Amino acid sequence: MTWQADRAPAHLRDSSWRFYAVSGLVTLGASASAFKMLTPDGINYPLALIYLFAVVVFANLRFEVVMSTIVLASMWTGFMLPVAGINTRIDTLLMPAAVLSAVLNGRITEVKRVFREPVVLLLLAFIALNAISSIIFANVPAESLRIVIWYLSNFTVLVLALACWGRSREKLYRLLFIGATVNVFAGLVGWFVISAGGTWGGYTDGIYGARASGIAFEANILAGICAIWLLIAITSTTKLHWVVWVTILVGSGVTIMTNTRAAVIAVVVGALIFFTFRGRKVGRVLPVLLAVATGAWAVRLFDPETYEQIVGKLSNFRFDNDTAVYRYDVWDIASSEPQGWSILLGMGTNSYGQRHLDPTDLTHQKAAYIGNLPLQTYYDVGIVGVVILAVAVFLVWRRGSSHSRQRRLAILTGFLIISTACSPFFFAYFWLMIALSLAKDSASNDGPVAAVVDDPSSAANRDRGDRGRGVHVVGAQTWQV
Repeated sequence: MTWQADRAPAHLRDSSWRFYAVSGLVTLGASASAFKMLTPDGINYPLALIYLFAVVVFANLRFEVVMSTIVLASMWTGFMLPVAGINTRIDTLLMPAAVLSAVLNGRITEVKRVFREPVVLLLLAFIALNAISSIIFANVPAESLRIVIWYLSNFTVLVLALACWGRSREKLYRLLFIGATVNVFAGLVGWFVISAGGTWGGYTDGIYGARASGIAFEANILAGICAIWLLIAITSTTKLHWVVWVTILVGSGVTIMTNTRAAVIAVVVGALIFFTFRGRKVGRVLPVLLAVATGAWAVRLFDPETYEQIVGKLSNFRFDNDTAVYRYDVWDIASSEPQGWSILLGMGTNSYGQRHLDPTDLTHQKAAYIGNLPLQTYYDVGIVGVVILAVAVFLVWRRGSSHSRQRRLAILTGFLIISTACSPFFFAYFWLMIALSLAKDSASNDGPVAAVVDDPSSAANRDRGDRGRGVHVVGAQTWQV
């Protein structure tokens, strides 16, 4: 497929007042509808009008500026602003401005082209199936549909990101890498704060001690971000910039600090899969191991109690520990509950908590959750939904050359392992990773999350040429200096 990445013609920015009037009315209608849907007791009109004014002003900036802001905002998964009784993230609040900006900047043609991508159509079908299943089978359809709106918002961000950077993957890569780096270092700071008795950047598990979360929604989400980018960096075939090396070294330690076993397993298994196909990469793995060992020694020296807690949890990798038994019980219920048509179409989006309470909550008021993306997909949208997502993943994997497929297999396997501990579909950041996997680089026909060049020798030659022109190569993208 082809992408147009040129700036919008000037005349589209100088449209008549009718164009702006129609755009404003559409935005007003959408905002009013959203506030009405989210507010059971009525619309907060002053807040809605302030929000509308901010949306229109922000939308009149360059499309790239608007989208860059949203991409960077999506990295802050831990920020939630109560809007009409619903916790809303920054990227969700800014998304309507991005839609209007695409219209004002003449990017509708690019948006239409995005929908020629089969993976995008499959994701749209997946969201539609979530809506249908929620209306028919959920105990409380309104609650399920609110989650579907989250999915639709994240999908919209994905589409607009492809419309903006469909043929400039390196720019999207750079923004996402910045987001990952900020998360990594925020997690590091958060762990020290929690270990010192503070309350920001993490929390203390009653059994296993401090868990870093930084600016992420929770420790498992931060662990997922760290693990994915560790796999992207470790399996890169190009020479890494020192900034990436620092992120790898710190990210390795932060992954441990999250106390998330699934993330550690994901990195190890993903790396083993890749190195099995591509041979050993001692020069890439050894520094990571040294960084983890150094960090472990430092923690043991300055905080032996926390060290014992971390080692205790990570070493407690058994299939009969408390966490495993709890997850088995949840998975058994979730896998056996769908019956009849629900086996095909599911029980409704995020509806497990509508039927079950969290047994670990002493107040017996907290809704239970599955916390396992593959199983949650089956529970929410049945076999049909699982097949849709499986085909989408397969299409992402098969793009590019056989070499890049080996790398994608490692990263996708790691992501699958991570998703058994949390459900990242709720966050736009992970949908933007899908956009990265679908975008194309102007210098290469290889795509995705893999971001790997088919011919390593030609990559090395291009790297040397770039450095001669004052360009630093970072992973699979370039940084102009």
